[in-house]
Amino acid sequence: MSDREELGRRAVTAALRLRGRAGRPLHAPLCPIDLALDLGIEVRFEALPSLEGLYSPDGPLVVLGSLRPRGRRAFTCAHELGHHVFGHGLSIDELQDEPSPRHENEVLVDRFAAALLMPKLAVLNTFATRKWDVASCTPEQVFVVAGVLGVGYTTLVGYLEGTLHAVAQSHAASLKRVAPKSIRSRMLGW
Repeated sequence: MSDREELGRRAVTAALRLRGRAGRPLHAPLCPIDLALDLGIEVRFEALPSLEGLYSPDGPLVVLGSLRPRGRRAFTCAHELGHHVFGHGLSIDELQDEPSPRHENEVLVDRFAAALLMPKLAVLNTFATRKWDVASCTPEQVFVVAGVLGVGYTTLVGYLEGTLHAVAQSHAASLKRVAPKSIRSRMLGW
């Protein structure tokens, strides 16, 4: 098993255990802010243009950039919860123009966040309860499911393709070509 696979396994195991200990079923959406508060972690929102998120074990405290989209704030909160679960120290995540190499801890907590917010059972159940086939889902269906799970459209598409292998690469590419803003406009009729 590669180091990356081992990190993924550790992250998923920790996320699913946390859901279990917190009484959050695997088939249901989860609000990471509510979970953080239930765990005794203070959560604050700050309107700082460069802030993605911050975790401080002192308190403990999570600070989220309030200027980020709702789905991104949820993912960031879950990411910062990962720092808490894995006992990491102070972590500050800033918005960056250019992707930079990811430290092992950051890869670990990103995978943790994805597993916490989008366990396979929750994703598949959200599609199934609406009688939608995940393998041939439409952009509108993905948009709705992303909203139910509290994550971003592009995040869910990438997860469906790269982690769950629930959609083919070609279908994921076509979904990624559709901007969430245009989906929202079509659904609302403007």
